[in-house]
Amino acid sequence: RSYGFDDQNQTRMEGIDTTEATSANAGYFDFGSFEEFQVGGAGADASAFAGGAVLSISVKSGSDKLSGNWYSDFQNKSFISNNVPDFLQTANTKNSEGFFTRTPLQRGNQIKKQYDLNGNIGGPLWRGKAWAFYSYRLNDQYKYTLGLPSNIERSKLSNLYTFKTTFQLTRNNQLIGFINKRQKLQDKRGISLTTPLSAAYYQSSENTPMKAEWTSVLGSRAFLDVIVGNWWNFFPLRPVRDFDLYDGPWGPGRQDLSTGQLYDGGANNGYQDQKRWKPQAYVSLSYFKDGWAGSHDFKIGYDIKRDRRSLFRDQPFDIFYRDNNGAISQVDLYNTPNAGINDVNYQAGWVQDNWKLNQRLTINLGLRYEAYQDGWPD
Repeated sequence: RSYGFDDQNQTRMEGIDTTEATSANAGYFDFGSFEEFQVGGAGADASAFAGGAVLSISVKSGSDKLSGNWYSDFQNKSFISNNVPDFLQTANTKNSEGFFTRTPLQRGNQIKKQYDLNGNIGGPLWRGKAWAFYSYRLNDQYKYTLGLPSNIERSKLSNLYTFKTTFQLTRNNQLIGFINKRQKLQDKRGISLTTPLSAAYYQSSENTPMKAEWTSVLGSRAFLDVIVGNWWNFFPLRPVRDFDLYDGPWGPGRQDLSTGQLYDGGANNGYQDQKRWKPQAYVSLSYFKDGWAGSHDFKIGYDIKRDRRSLFRDQPFDIFYRDNNGAISQVDLYNTPNAGINDVNYQAGWVQDNWKLNQRLTINLGLRYEAYQDGWPD
């Protein structure tokens, strides 16, 4: 939450906009690949494309020296204690100091096991000219669900590769390539006491940021940076029945509005195959000037991108029932299959001056102009 609101946040990875919709970060990070990251709200300059919180991440690069590191952790249920005392697990049972609860408490969902494997290596392809960096991460969790002792839900978060190459073309020109492939497997998403296995979702999603970047030193005062990138995010939610996780009777879904309970043996109502593509490009020119009532770090930039979402929605039975205390209250009718596409085409121009008057005072001046065009093809 920044400046009193929690929307309009932005996430940038290696300069690429990986923000999903207007506030979310899509995907799970390969922390071992990070060189540095910045989190901010106040102080964002005119290059920021949103008014909320800003997360900016830089990934490690290879060097002339071969190096790497490895991180792992592991835990299972034998490592986890229960910190809910006995008197709080029953209603209206006072302890020696007179404290009690009217609603019995219990421990949260317990994991069966979880492990995190994260390793990377970087070094020269051609000493003094070209370098490469590679990183891998797997975070795999198996979790129990309270009240469903036989159920184990898996949440597998993978960064199959974070790959970055750097080429020194000339003394003043450098070319950088980057790609990061992130996947998530959640085989029984949403399962709970009110969502039976028949209505759980099977999620196998993927998102990939990538870029090519050219940097050029234009003399002792000017610096040019050009980024051409893309980011795609595929987010399906499918019936678990399609993946042999449920083989019982299956029919139209129903939900009791008074309890939120979904019918055991029925479908859910939110199946989808959502895809996002965000091709993008950024050009910025920096110029440093001293002696004008202090020092000035001028920047001028231009951004262009298109955010396209394709949302395929389907309902296996083209109908979903909503009951109220056991009686039909509402009926949802579907026209399966259908897919809608919406585009946001975006351009922005900006100028920035970090004006350092003296050792105690720096003024951050900026102006940004943005233009959006939304569209829905037929």
